[in-house]
Amino acid sequence: MRSIPYAMTWELLRRGRWQMLLAVLGANLLSLLLLMALRMDGPLDLDDPGLITMQVVLIQFQPLLFAVAIFASIDLSSRSYVLPIPTSTLVAWKMIPSMILMFLESILSALALNWLFNLHWPLWGPAFLSAVSLAMILAALWYAQGSIYLPFCVGIGGTIIGLWYKSRWGPIFTLPTHAWSSVSPLEAITMILFAVASYFVAVAGVTRSRRGEVLGADGAWLWLDRLFNWTFDTRADKELRFATPQEAHFWCEWTKKGWVLPAVVSCGLVFGLAAWTVFSRKPADMMEALIAGGGILSAIGMLGGILVGNTGPTDSSYEMGSFLGTRPLTDRDLSTTTLKVLAKSVLYSWLIWAAVFVVVTGNQWLSGQLVNSPIFQKLYWWYLPITLLGAWIANSVIASLSLTGHSSLWVKIACVVFACYVAVLLSSKLLDYDSRAWLLGGLMVLTGIAASGISIYLVVAARRNSLISQSLMILGASIWVALSAVIIAESFRSLIPPSAVVLMIGVASLAISPLAAAPLAVTWNRHR
Repeated sequence: MRSIPYAMTWELLRRGRWQMLLAVLGANLLSLLLLMALRMDGPLDLDDPGLITMQVVLIQFQPLLFAVAIFASIDLSSRSYVLPIPTSTLVAWKMIPSMILMFLESILSALALNWLFNLHWPLWGPAFLSAVSLAMILAALWYAQGSIYLPFCVGIGGTIIGLWYKSRWGPIFTLPTHAWSSVSPLEAITMILFAVASYFVAVAGVTRSRRGEVLGADGAWLWLDRLFNWTFDTRADKELRFATPQEAHFWCEWTKKGWVLPAVVSCGLVFGLAAWTVFSRKPADMMEALIAGGGILSAIGMLGGILVGNTGPTDSSYEMGSFLGTRPLTDRDLSTTTLKVLAKSVLYSWLIWAAVFVVVTGNQWLSGQLVNSPIFQKLYWWYLPITLLGAWIANSVIASLSLTGHSSLWVKIACVVFACYVAVLLSSKLLDYDSRAWLLGGLMVLTGIAASGISIYLVVAARRNSLISQSLMILGASIWVALSAVIIAESFRSLIPPSAVVLMIGVASLAISPLAAAPLAVTWNRHR
């Protein structure tokens, strides 16, 4: 390489070539399927408010998915800090190529959709804003990295750029009324100022990190530790003593990663309350949002699985480093500690959401507002525990995959799942109603049997390699049998189809499969 900037650009393209390609295909294929479905019902009315709203959402969704791939490809770790270049150059050559890639992806995606469906969607405004939005989020991430204030900084930056973007399509607090057809000089200057400000904020954050400092969050961390962590005692000089290496490793992992997921959930509730206060102020809308939040908790919770399951030296490298691999702990101890940290993080996150849900529900029940709430009347008794179980399954399965240390495994699984989804979606379009019902039922049965079979295989393999004790294996089997019994009993009361019962039993097996999958993944990663 002729220079360090060229080397950093080449590294970004090499590290993220498959992730970015998958993100581009996934984002555009979703848009393609939606537009094809609308086209089958007749010609597209470009002035239809519904199509304009969908346009706003899709234009945001495509860069968002591509940005996730870019975030996973940027390596801004301690290895980059020792490069013989100033921080301003380091940040510039991490940020500028990423912005260019985002701009090109937005332009090419919009051109392809316009050509296929004759949409006349705007090009330059959304493309420039996508690149600027990426710079703002990167600045927030780098400014508050390693700090408890990270979710707040990202939320503030996202809110500012999101509201400004919404104002280009009409009034901020109403549905979109018109397309963002052209970029005015004032809009261009505003986006340039956003990008310049993001650059200086990012430089300030990386400069602090390069010195080994963290955004002043020590007081908040100590307060949270005193409030929730009763496992260890501190001496007058704040030095911790641990009885076993397992306790020391648990403290280390929890201190670095444990509070991220509860902080994200807390920020989501705060921003949701703010949005409800501004846009709605209807008690029914708040109840619906909280009920939906219980289901979204599993999707948001996957962040915890990715973070806690990462045993690599950096956020973008999942291969276990020598520092962790040489600790005086067995593979079983490492995996057990990881699952304990994850379980504690998931439990705290769920308790935060459940506490808000119970308080709001109790307040509306006392005021008599739940009597006429149809969505609340449809809730079953198992709604609260199923949200906790779903969050644990999503997190623990993702964490088990992360513990393998093979990032390519993510791409392969995502490609297979996405290909199956597209195949089912397209084939269902060619079938009548009864055939689609048979297809859906058969897929549910096959998925449930596959999940159960994989879980049993993992437990047997872990037991064969002495990675799981017999008592833990019996406990896991007992939990699965108990969950299956509850599902079968509820199916008779609620008239759940047998195919759905098989699927739910298979999904229930995933709740105990990480007990075996995690030590197997650590062994694979540690002794590769």
